[in-house]
Amino acid sequence: MNKLSKDEAWKIYETLPKELKQAIFSEESANSILSACQRNKLTDQQTSQVAELVGYSLMGLLPLESLTQEIINATSITQSQASQVFNEINRLIFYLVKNFLDELYNLKPKEKPAEKTSGEKESLIQEKPNQTQIEKPQNFKPKSSPKENDTYRETLE
Repeated sequence: MNKLSKDEAWKIYETLPKELKQAIFSEESANSILSACQRNKLTDQQTSQVAELVGYSLMGLLPLESLTQEIINATSITQSQASQVFNEINRLIFYLVKNFLDELYNLKPKEKPAEKTSGEKESLIQEKPNQTQIEKPQNFKPKSSPKENDTYRETLE
């Protein structure tokens, strides 16, 4: 992962939703990272590297799918340790802002299709995705109410 300059990082930070901004600098996030790293016996420098990578993920620069491998590359810890650290951080930090992260990563521009080159220059027309019919829910049949002489139920007082 390439390091960002402070100016670049602040420019990206300013564009983030407030929930992600809070997650980046919150004391709870810092404590979660610290405890996950301590439980997996990482040094202070390795913990600092993990915190930086988590920040990149929260800023939309490092997809969560790549985070475990980046932790291994940056810290030289085992796959098992990196997976455990990621799982804890995912549960304690990323899960809380999952919707915002999904939006952030979906906003990235997708690759444009190549232009067609046949005699005349054709304009690219974006097709609407096929809309599937909305499935009707299956008929819901409520359970029949229990009989009044149900011996397994306690009486109400």
